[in-house]
Amino acid sequence: MNYSLNEYEALAYKAARGCGLAWGLAEEAGKAVRTLSALGLESAPILLEALENPSKQSVLEVGAQLCDSPDELSQITFPKPVNTPGILLAFIALSTATSDQCYCCKWENFEAYIKNQELFAVTLEGFNVTTTTSLSIGIAKTPQGQKQVALDRAIISDHHYAKLTALAFNTYAPSTEASRISGAGAGLNDND
Repeated sequence: MNYSLNEYEALAYKAARGCGLAWGLAEEAGKAVRTLSALGLESAPILLEALENPSKQSVLEVGAQLCDSPDELSQITFPKPVNTPGILLAFIALSTATSDQCYCCKWENFEAYIKNQELFAVTLEGFNVTTTTSLSIGIAKTPQGQKQVALDRAIISDHHYAKLTALAFNTYAPSTEASRISGAGAGLNDND
């Protein structure tokens, strides 16, 4: 199915909150998948991997740090191994909105360039890898590869959508008899 980028961002945000992430990191997760989808990449599998198997230093935290200080990209220390490196592409793309810098991102079976929030793909085969030990991000003079078509809809499989929805459901308070008596929902008189 395909969803609006806003709908996908909101679902990812709620799913991240449902996994216990702080508000700020949950917002970053939503922005990340929205950006990746706009770049034409399927981001639900790696988001679920990042949420269900958090590492000591999350790529969401590293990505947020990158957006706060894009000029210090070369000084950011990446954990080894890096879990779900594809998520970092979103933050690199977001950081290029305010600069004319071109970045080259590489790991096993993956090479792409990002400039002015556009993705140029050499090979995308390894985008959804869960772990890499060979992450390399550097500054490039010009982008190489095929420019990806920007999308205005997010394509998410039914399976991944159901998993994200289940995680988002953790943010909802269950109804109780006391809440119904106090007027929540239809109360005790459900006559619709």
